[in-house]
Amino acid sequence: EFASGQQCLVATPAHLNSSTGPAIDASGCQYLVVDQLDLMLSMGFETQLLELPGCLPQVRQTAVYTTAWSDKIQSVARQLTKNALCVQVP
Repeated sequence: EFASGQQCLVATPAHLNSSTGPAIDASGCQYLVVDQLDLMLSMGFETQLLELPGCLPQVRQTAVYTTAWSDKIQSVARQLTKNALCVQVP
């Protein structure tokens, strides 16, 4: 049922990774939103997160939200985005 192409797909990396395989066509998704990047990295989802852009169109908007901004988080955020604008709220 997912093979027809999706414009919007909401899933955690674990669920997306375990249920997709080649069955989900995300080539129509123009937005990637990664919420709680720090938490997902601490739970060991770095590999799954870094695989996401390969399933999406090259031209897309990506938003990454995190409550921490360590070197590791910055590195993963840079790999998920292009020409990023960083907004920090004190």
